[in-house]
Amino acid sequence: MFNTLMTTMEKNKPQNEQIEVPSDMEIVCSADELYIVFPWDTRKNKWGIWAITIFWNGFVLFLYIMAFIHQIAEFVLFGTIHLLIGMYFILFALGSIYNKVSIKVTAQGIEMKNAPIYLPFMYRTFFEYHTEINKIYYEIYRPILAGERPHDIHALTVLTPYERHRIIKHTRPAYVKAVAKEISRFMAGLS
Repeated sequence: MFNTLMTTMEKNKPQNEQIEVPSDMEIVCSADELYIVFPWDTRKNKWGIWAITIFWNGFVLFLYIMAFIHQIAEFVLFGTIHLLIGMYFILFALGSIYNKVSIKVTAQGIEMKNAPIYLPFMYRTFFEYHTEINKIYYEIYRPILAGERPHDIHALTVLTPYERHRIIKHTRPAYVKAVAKEISRFMAGLS
């Protein structure tokens, strides 16, 4: 039976440390269900994402217009790859504004959804039965391709006998810590 929520923050924090719940995080807890919702992207300034999206797609549009004017049929293959990248940028930019992460914990299992905009290569939904979960824990890791200005990623990780799922990844620790705290509190009440 699932009963372990180990977090690195619990090992290293003073026992009286208060974890503040971010103001844009909604937590609803009843006797048999915990429901948490927060924005997928919490950056205040999203101009960078939109600037890259507009620049990239403007450049691709220019290339397509030039290829059409000069009747360069070979450009279709080359341009299609760039067009798909541009579509991903558009989805990512829209997701940064509209997507919400929702987590539902019940006696049966834990479920996470990232909606309404579909983002390829990212978890859209996740569900795991408690009987399959060995451990849920908070971790901090640094991406392999962090570049010159590496930043820490805070994650809530679910460990099963078969694999590890980082169901929440965030650059702001307050969101992941608050979710870990609420899940820990809820699971203690179920035991």
